[in-house]
Amino acid sequence: LHVEEALQRVEEIVKVLKQLPTKKTMEIIMGRGRHSTNNIPKLLPALLTFFRGRNLPFYQPNPGKIIVRISDSFSSEALSSSDDDQ
Repeated sequence: LHVEEALQRVEEIVKVLKQLPTKKTMEIIMGRGRHSTNNIPKLLPALLTFFRGRNLPFYQPNPGKIIVRISDSFSSEALSSSDDDQ
């Protein structure tokens, strides 16, 4: 997938998960960017910006993976800073 396509799909999934009544996590395995030009990842910075902009807490257990906590839009957890999880 290209960056824009991936972001669209992630956004769709986040919307669906927010509708569910339980706490959820989403695990994204995007790789380390080794197939990008000069081995510089493109998807990782775009996803980090996406999650920070939506106040979705996340952590990165390794360079090719992000785990995001999704809560409903009315939860106080949605307001917690993603900087705490890094």
